[in-house]
Amino acid sequence: MRQLNAFTGKLSRVLLAIVLSFSLSPIGYAFAADEAPDAVQEGTAGEGSDSGAAQGDQPGSDDPESGGEGEGQQVPEAPADPGGNGDSGEGQDEGADVPQPGAEEPTTEPTDDPSSPDPSEGEVVDETAEDGEGAEDPEVGVDLEAQELEDPEKDEKDEEAEEEEEADDVELEEAAEKAKMQPSISYRTHVQNVGWQEWKKDGKTSGTQGRALRLEGIKIKVGGKNVKGGVRYRTHVQNVGWQGWAADGELAGTSGRALRLEAIKIELTGEVAKQFDVYYRVHAQNFGWMGWAKNGESAGSEGYAYRLEAIQVVLVEKGKPAPGDSAGAFKSRTSPGTLNYRTHVQNFGWMD
Repeated sequence: MRQLNAFTGKLSRVLLAIVLSFSLSPIGYAFAADEAPDAVQEGTAGEGSDSGAAQGDQPGSDDPESGGEGEGQQVPEAPADPGGNGDSGEGQDEGADVPQPGAEEPTTEPTDDPSSPDPSEGEVVDETAEDGEGAEDPEVGVDLEAQELEDPEKDEKDEEAEEEEEADDVELEEAAEKAKMQPSISYRTHVQNVGWQEWKKDGKTSGTQGRALRLEGIKIKVGGKNVKGGVRYRTHVQNVGWQGWAADGELAGTSGRALRLEAIKIELTGEVAKQFDVYYRVHAQNFGWMGWAKNGESAGSEGYAYRLEAIQVVLVEKGKPAPGDSAGAFKSRTSPGTLNYRTHVQNFGWMD
């Protein structure tokens, strides 16, 4: 009995030494690392816990009847093939392939949504942004946004300034055009006992007043820069009647014959007639200053044998009013249906 106890104690010490040597060796470490996750998984799932505990107890068993030559000792199994395709997977712990409760296996299903990203495509990295070449500076962005903001008051002021400039341009153009076509009308008269007077222009008086001197002849012309057009005129002469048209400085009436002018007609010609009206009035014997006539109308008298003593002529822009009263510009004693006659007497001439 003592020998049996001594043998059993010696065998236990030998087995303990073998277990310690195995656990401290590299193979033991690998075996422990391989078995630990399986044991945890089996404990969580609640399956195979008894078998795992039995396997954990076998290496440290002190049963003397298990054999003296290492029978019953568990040989460490080779680790499972990571790919799961090797033949060395025999003896792999069954708990390693058991899924955890509640865990769902990931599934990959095709999708038709074009907006979903393709997992096979990698994330596009903006190399210029990484290098700092295409990156936006937030301060610069704020400045640009501030510049793009519209100021209503500023826009309104700009529009008003543009309108004023346009109006000024139009006024300047109109003024320039009028300056180009601003004609001047000049005239001179041949006065009894005086002869030809100096040229008068633009409404000034040519002739005399209060001296009872007759006008015997007249010349009229239009001047000015870039003026296109002219003037024509005709006079009613004592003992002669209405003469033909004279134009642009030619003589209308008589000179050296002592015949009075009794009436006159004046009108513009050419382009100047499209932009301006010609107004004229006369100072007649016994009538004084008569009303303003225009554009070929008669001014003076006919059938009265009254002399003209002075005249005024002026140009007025089309559409503007007359320079004065236009009533009573011409008086005549002749009328349709009346027979008028006059005689030429020896040593006397034409009698009224």
